[in-house]
Amino acid sequence: MLNNRYKIRSIFWILLIVTSFLFGVGLAAFEPSDEVKKLSIIVFLCFVAISSTIINLLWYRAFNQKLASLQPILLEQHDADRYIAEINDLMDEQKSLQIRSILQFNLSAAYCEKRDFRKAKEMLSLINPKKLNAVNRTLYWADYTYIHFYLKENNKAIQIMNEQNAAFNKISTLPKWGALFLILTIFKELAEGNLTKAQSLLEQERPKWETEHNTDDFEYLEKLCQEK
Repeated sequence: MLNNRYKIRSIFWILLIVTSFLFGVGLAAFEPSDEVKKLSIIVFLCFVAISSTIINLLWYRAFNQKLASLQPILLEQHDADRYIAEINDLMDEQKSLQIRSILQFNLSAAYCEKRDFRKAKEMLSLINPKKLNAVNRTLYWADYTYIHFYLKENNKAIQIMNEQNAAFNKISTLPKWGALFLILTIFKELAEGNLTKAQSLLEQERPKWETEHNTDDFEYLEKLCQEK
């Protein structure tokens, strides 16, 4: 279904046009009362809306399943190049700006895995954060901040953290995202010259949040602390 989205939608619209024509012919032929005609039109429009919604939901479900199936390539096999190739293949099939934004978001993560932060930044720059839902928009700005810090663009990173402080705080303690926000906070303390606080956070909080996926970040922060 994922690869045939536009074919399915074309067939749906053709069937809708034909059905609408037959529906109109039927109303003209049977000449129902105004009340029956109005009720028939409402039922028909509801059927069209529900059918369209179901088709879109099924497609999005298939899309999300496909995207989830690719995650182990990046997170477990650490094969960023293959992951990027797979995401680009999906990108070639998409015209929806929302779907392309999701894929560009994933490409940015893959380039971060490769430590190619300039390319990761380029991917994020293609996304309009206003088109993202609240959680993804917060993660978008968190990733942007992370990339800015690695590119030594500290002023811009701090500016984003200050502007997004309320949004960051809402999900900073969640198990899935806590480590990222800890890493950003330590970066910020170092950038602002608060070495003692940065070292304290690193020493106290690192054991709670460190995993195989973020060890490189914590080691890099430790190195920065030692260089100060």
